[in-house]
Amino acid sequence: MPQKFEAGSLNVPAIAGLGEGVRFVHSEVGEAMQDHTEDLMKELREGLTTIEGVKIFGPAGETERTGVTSISIAGLDSQTAAGILDVEFEIQIRAGFHCAPLIHKRLGTDQDGLIRFSPGPFNTSADIEFAVGAVAEIAGSV
Repeated sequence: MPQKFEAGSLNVPAIAGLGEGVRFVHSEVGEAMQDHTEDLMKELREGLTTIEGVKIFGPAGETERTGVTSISIAGLDSQTAAGILDVEFEIQIRAGFHCAPLIHKRLGTDQDGLIRFSPGPFNTSADIEFAVGAVAEIAGSV
């Protein structure tokens, strides 16, 4: 099981590609990319904490966080905020309930949801500064 129910051959190119991807992530380059992404996350959180009306969700400590930061903007639902960031600033984020409606009930965000930023290794400090500025502009106009 479950091989006796599988038709055809295994997707060998995909399996090999996954193996190479794992090796890359564990290489020095992959570790440097991870460090860079962590630095961007720290910049993002620090910038967002300075904006009135923005609430950051999740643990405060650096070691307890992942590569995602979820926020709410007072007076604005997550879908509207995401739309403004997309149309006016060309910033792509995820909005809504993130496949976790019960946690939103617990957080008190079950009406508006949250917006979620997830910088990656190809983002820059300038990208983070631009995103923080966009959120500040949106929060200031509500």
